[in-house]
Amino acid sequence: MPIKELCRKGGFSDATFYKWRAKFGGMDVPDAKRLRELEGENAKLKKLLAEAHLDMLQADVDEPNGPVLRLHST
Repeated sequence: MPIKELCRKGGFSDATFYKWRAKFGGMDVPDAKRLRELEGENAKLKKLLAEAHLDMLQADVDEPNGPVLRLHST
C-alpha cells in the first residue's frame, strides 16, 4: 500500500509522515519515549526560566525609583 494512502487513512498528511520518519526513523521505542520525556522537561524548564525573568523585570518596575541598572562586582 502506498504511503500517501496509508497517511490518508490515518488522517494525516504524507509531509507529516516524512517529518516523523526523519525525527524518529532510526529510534527504538524506548529511545523515542525518552526523547519525548526530555522535550517535555525542556519545555517546562524554558517556561520556568521565562517566568523567573518576568518576575525579575516586574520587581525592577515595582521599585520606587523605577528600574535600576545593577552592576555585579567580581
